[in-house]
Amino acid sequence: MDDVAQRAGVGLATVGRVLHNKGYVSPATRRAVEDAIRDLKYVPNLVARSLKRRESRLWGHLTVFSPNQLFAGISAGVEAAAAAAGYRLSTVTTLRDTTPLADQLRDLVEQQVEGLIVTSHVGVGAELLEPAVRAGIPVVMIERTLRLPGVDRVVVRDFRGAFDAVGSLLAAGHRRIGFVGLRPVPDVETRRWEGYCRALKVVGLGVQAELAAFADNYEADQGYAAFGRLLDGGGPTAVFFTSDVLAAGALQWAYEHGLRVPSDVSMVGYDNTLAAFLAPALNSMGLPLAEIGQHAARLLLSRRADPGLRPRTLGVSPVMVDRGTVKGWPT
Repeated sequence: MDDVAQRAGVGLATVGRVLHNKGYVSPATRRAVEDAIRDLKYVPNLVARSLKRRESRLWGHLTVFSPNQLFAGISAGVEAAAAAAGYRLSTVTTLRDTTPLADQLRDLVEQQVEGLIVTSHVGVGAELLEPAVRAGIPVVMIERTLRLPGVDRVVVRDFRGAFDAVGSLLAAGHRRIGFVGLRPVPDVETRRWEGYCRALKVVGLGVQAELAAFADNYEADQGYAAFGRLLDGGGPTAVFFTSDVLAAGALQWAYEHGLRVPSDVSMVGYDNTLAAFLAPALNSMGLPLAEIGQHAARLLLSRRADPGLRPRTLGVSPVMVDRGTVKGWPT
């Protein structure tokens, strides 16, 4: 700024008024300062500015890589909400079980972030979040969450989403409804499995072992193999997939074996990330990604204003996007 002021022949205060667009500066003086900035290729030092103001206007976001694009969608929703609130977002995307999470979180804290968002990361426990909470940084966890002091949560109503997805198949007359998803061990997978089971129970049906095929992870080849096992076991008339990426693999199996969707088997996916790009485009339970981001931003802002708030939980509900892959079935 000293160099800019000297080149333009003005004081530091005038340069500051031009940079921040605050206070009166004559048109001629403004042009002189802007010319000096351009000639010198001056870029404001945001770190120094944040230290001086004791605010960074920066939020940190830790998420995990996933081939189904769900977390990328959540990241976009969070970034839009941050921008609307006047914040920048520093996002760190990690691979499961391969990245030193403590180092990633420490790096975000050392960036002087004013809020920390953690999206669906099973590896983040209380001990990793403690430094941020102790430093007075508001923390919000999204989708896969923990109940911790000083940490707020945005959760997806996965039980309801799975219940409604299976309900749409039941309403179409299907009674042999298959399940393809991960084993119900983490909380998200448990809620989706329980929603499937409960929907069947409501109409007097039990869970049939031959109609459930479990995958090891959310990858298309896992959906391919699991769907093949279902069809080898006698075959459902409809299938609920707990992720679009699993359904994508199943569609490949169906294509290779001459099975038509929905004429031969109806399908419903989950998360609505890939469903619109598949052939055929699938019915899927979509998540309100913008709403998730807005909830996270609101929780961070309110906790920053009042650090003593009790931990809060906000829920979001999946909504069916109908693309015609559920066909009526005679009961």
